[in-house]
Amino acid sequence: MNRYRVIFTSLALLFSSLACRFAERIVFGEPMPVPTATIAPSPTNSPVPTEGPSPTPSPTITRTPVPQQPVGAACQPNDLNCIYACFDRLALVLPKEDVPPLPGIYGESDATMKLVRYRIDGNQIVEPDTLWVPKDFIPYQQNTLAHERIWNYFAYLVPAENRTMLVKYLVSMRGGGYKYAAYVTATNDTSSQWEMNVNLLDASDSYDMTVVLVHEYGHLITLNDTQVDAEETNCQSLLTGDGCTRPKSYIDAFYRQFWKDIYPEWAKIEEESDPDTHDALLKDFYDKYQTRFVSEYAASDPVEDMAESWTSFVLFSGSSHDDLARQKVAFFKQYPELVALRQTLLDNLCSYQP
Repeated sequence: MNRYRVIFTSLALLFSSLACRFAERIVFGEPMPVPTATIAPSPTNSPVPTEGPSPTPSPTITRTPVPQQPVGAACQPNDLNCIYACFDRLALVLPKEDVPPLPGIYGESDATMKLVRYRIDGNQIVEPDTLWVPKDFIPYQQNTLAHERIWNYFAYLVPAENRTMLVKYLVSMRGGGYKYAAYVTATNDTSSQWEMNVNLLDASDSYDMTVVLVHEYGHLITLNDTQVDAEETNCQSLLTGDGCTRPKSYIDAFYRQFWKDIYPEWAKIEEESDPDTHDALLKDFYDKYQTRFVSEYAASDPVEDMAESWTSFVLFSGSSHDDLARQKVAFFKQYPELVALRQTLLDNLCSYQP
């Protein structure tokens, strides 16, 4: 089933998806009954970044000026000063792209247009499929350097062997009222192949772009066919918009540890059909359980919570969190492959050269 899985990218927060966890593995209990509500198949989007001093979810974190990191300097995951120095270096080698907002009526609207779809071949994007767009979008569509700027960085950040499920890269452009910066969606019925859509306007800044890409990558490693069964018709675990979570998958373990007790309350909110009422109820839900989440967006559903926690795990493990939110960030440490993957991403962040 093709489902959107979107990424939030608010600077006051972060995204996460799978990574390291506690030293002890989750012990799985008896099979649970089919959930009373499912995670909707609508786009899981990354909110457009907001202005702020840093994307760390904790307001207590302050950024201390530090010397610029040399190329390739290794950062320990808990060393925020080192990681921020790598972001400073990245801003120099990957300067902010001047992407002017859309003119006219599109600029103030919530319109978003798909510009070009590419096939991914290892570290290359090939066979561009130029889609129809109104004339105001054509300059963005023809800006292939901007498209390649995003892809080349992502292809370096995440090695090809760690993203074999990603087969398509889609570039979009949004109006000022559109809320999301990027998303990923399965392109086949088994969730074994995926497409990543990135909005040009929200990838102009290298810091914002990194947070968004790490968040989206978190969805890819937690929702692919090794993690969910898209064809399961009798789900006895968590039913996401992309399928039923497999036993002992990252996301199933995350759900059982952190969401099982509050899921029925959240599911009731998802039954609300009026968007404004739904959003108000979800805000109340977050306010009630705020200490459980690394960001407000994480309270959207278990899938987004995991992606937010993953992003925090990769980029902001040194941030201070409330106890349950801290446990979610630490959750990924129980998986050695995710601990190693986090270090790969940090090393590549700190060594990128266009």
